[in-house]
Amino acid sequence: MSYVEVVCSRTAEFEIAKRRVLEGRQDTTHDQYLEDIKAQNQLAQLDREWELEREQYMIANKYGRYIPDKTSSVILGIALTGVGIAWTLFTGSLVF
Repeated sequence: MSYVEVVCSRTAEFEIAKRRVLEGRQDTTHDQYLEDIKAQNQLAQLDREWELEREQYMIANKYGRYIPDKTSSVILGIALTGVGIAWTLFTGSLVF
């Protein structure tokens, strides 16, 4: 390419960009970039909200905090149900 062709090419590119700005049109890559940023922000917000909600389900013991697994939840549920039934039978026998 000669110097004149380069200058003409750059002038044409400048004129196209100037026309887009004056018409108010934005480049699609800019719009896509903004959409990507919005999606990333929404994902980060969702992640923060989940971390806050996850804290509600944690159980503390002397070793730290953890989320109980299914097995320990079932065993604890059965044990508490047994204690509740025993307590009901015991207090019921005292009344009569």
